[in-house]
Amino acid sequence: MAKNLIDHQNALLKPITPLLHLILGTALILFSACKSTKVAQAQNGNQSKAISSCDQTIKYYSEKIRMVNSGQEKSFNTEITINPSDKLINISSEPPEQEKVSFNVVIEGIDCHLNSDLTAGQVTYNGYINQQDGSTTQITLMVEAKDGSLTITDPNSKDDGNFLMIVSKWEIIKE
Repeated sequence: MAKNLIDHQNALLKPITPLLHLILGTALILFSACKSTKVAQAQNGNQSKAISSCDQTIKYYSEKIRMVNSGQEKSFNTEITINPSDKLINISSEPPEQEKVSFNVVIEGIDCHLNSDLTAGQVTYNGYINQQDGSTTQITLMVEAKDGSLTITDPNSKDDGNFLMIVSKWEIIKE
């Protein structure tokens, strides 16, 4: 799966960056030996009612990714907006010294086991990316929370480009 994504992106974009590997098909080796940063939730003034994490539109921000096999971290500004009601995930990233990359994932299924304050559990989004040639590429994204830390990965990717996106903050988007 990751190979197909990479081949397509090579035709469309400048050289593939580690972030593009993450976005298009990366994997998680659960929290390796590295310590994730604590999530700092963006403050919303009128956020008094309980959050149903799998029904809300949530924007995740990340400033770095970690290469799972080596533990090496790289700086990348990335925003991932997950909108379950519209069945869309928007991914936008600004790799260093390259143009901004943005695309959508159409959500086909959600398997949610994430608590309402996003401190424990996981949610898996299965979907596809519409390619310019009319074909689609399957992708799975998993948001995992443990002890208040959040990461985003593709649990199905098995290649050497396995990355873990470390979420620095998140916010509920009011529709």
